[in-house]
Amino acid sequence: MSPESEDDTDNARKQSQLVFLMPEKEISRNETPILCHLTHPQSEKPAMFMFSNDDRKLYEVLSFKEKYSSWIIDKTVQKDGCIFLTTPIDPLFLVIPYLIKANLSGKFMTLDQILADTDYPDCQRLCTACSCDQLKNISESKGDDDLKAYRFNADLAKSWLKTKIVKLAMKLKEKKQHVTSGAQSSIFIKSKSESAHKDDYIRYAFGIVSEYLPQSLSNEVREYLGIPEVNETTAKEPPTKKVKLENVTPEEDYSHNSDTLHKKNSKLTASQKKLEKVDKTGMKNIASFFSPKPKKS
Repeated sequence: MSPESEDDTDNARKQSQLVFLMPEKEISRNETPILCHLTHPQSEKPAMFMFSNDDRKLYEVLSFKEKYSSWIIDKTVQKDGCIFLTTPIDPLFLVIPYLIKANLSGKFMTLDQILADTDYPDCQRLCTACSCDQLKNISESKGDDDLKAYRFNADLAKSWLKTKIVKLAMKLKEKKQHVTSGAQSSIFIKSKSESAHKDDYIRYAFGIVSEYLPQSLSNEVREYLGIPEVNETTAKEPPTKKVKLENVTPEEDYSHNSDTLHKKNSKLTASQKKLEKVDKTGMKNIASFFSPKPKKS
């Protein structure tokens, strides 16, 4: 390879750098974490996740990007101003959808059989990330330590999820997180303990956890916790801010609404309508009295 082509390759590599925020322990060792696509447990669409080098820890990869942004790294400018955040996630959330599908047969199956997915082969790494003790929280098991077979148990799963939700609710209360209908103002005001009840924290925590559950199971857990179904037309909670690893586009194109807004604002008052009926012949516009007088030649 010529020196020129080596320089071009090096420059291209520098221009394709990305910015990640991840636990230091995952990069302090001479081991590289594994980035891969897995199916999201709620949407069933591809999402980015990260395994530790030994596959024992799982992280969700989220991205955030301003409309106009870039990074300056060393002496280069990276035009992709996106920042990637890695947050730990319980691998059982990703296993649950596979267990539910396998349960349609009513048979006990080994975990590698349950997680067989040709579209997402890396999901086999979940076999290492999930221990037998963890799987007991959401499934029945048969066999010995050398060969275990599992079958989804909805009652166990709902009990386990309830524990998760209650713990999260307690943490939200401890952090004084705003969980009432005015949650969008939590940046500016501090939540008062008397303004939110235990049920508010449970409802809010359930909303967070349900983002990682299949819709059918989410409905069952909501009923299990006795949380009333919220009418979307009357709900005033702000939308969730988590962004998956994909292009972020606004939910609405506000540029198309500018003419509509102008028309709405241009409605005449009763006084203006009366003024329009007046004969304005010979009248001068009021602005003419403030315009500069023409210079005499």
